[in-house]
Amino acid sequence: MSVFLKRQQVRKRREVKKLMRRLERFMMISVIVLFGLVFFYGLYRVVFFSPYFSIREIVVEGETKRLTTDQVARLTGVEVGDNLFWIDVSAIYQRLKADPWIRIASVRRRPPHTLWMYIEEEEPIAILSSQGLFLMNRKGEPFKKVETVDDKSYPVFTGMMQHEKQRITQAFSILAWFDRSSLFPGEEVAEVNFHPVKGYSFTMTMRPVFVLLGHYDLEKRMEQLDRFRDAIYQQGRRIQYIVMHDQHRIVVKYST
Repeated sequence: MSVFLKRQQVRKRREVKKLMRRLERFMMISVIVLFGLVFFYGLYRVVFFSPYFSIREIVVEGETKRLTTDQVARLTGVEVGDNLFWIDVSAIYQRLKADPWIRIASVRRRPPHTLWMYIEEEEPIAILSSQGLFLMNRKGEPFKKVETVDDKSYPVFTGMMQHEKQRITQAFSILAWFDRSSLFPGEEVAEVNFHPVKGYSFTMTMRPVFVLLGHYDLEKRMEQLDRFRDAIYQQGRRIQYIVMHDQHRIVVKYST
């Protein structure tokens, strides 16, 4: 046999070995991929179809004075027995936030069986009368239209619109001063009104006392009322109204 033929045979054997090694690697990779697919398919079946991850408990934490746990659970649209990983947490969050009483919401999966939620409710402070009646929170934001079942024993803001933030802020400052003041013990504010000409005024729930503060320097005028408390009450008669058009003068009208 010639040297040339021997070289050709050697080259062919090398090529066959290379091909076999490539085939072995391909088979090895194929087996690994197949096992991987089987594993992940099995995991998929366990996570999404196995009763092991079915919801058995819906937990609601936080301050919920008006919404019960059952009411919050109904808002989610989730039922006991649903798969924990099939539910759309973002959609549940959006459904919770759509309820006007819910100010803050958080939703979490807690495997294997628990859907956990944290809720903070809105706290109404006043009612705004502006093209309807709306409950307002501490930030001065109308968050819910007043319905028949809602508590209506809050101070009513009149003469101001929802977009008039400065006027609403001034009305809240009157409420804050009233809570600190001892001028009208045992009383609560029934209404805070803004009039374009007269300015800010308020009336109370038990005694029909009207207090006109005017447009400007409300804090100073309210402090002045506190300083002159004894002088205002020295008559010993029932107050009908108090007018403070001038911050240097207090006009008090007593019932006859």
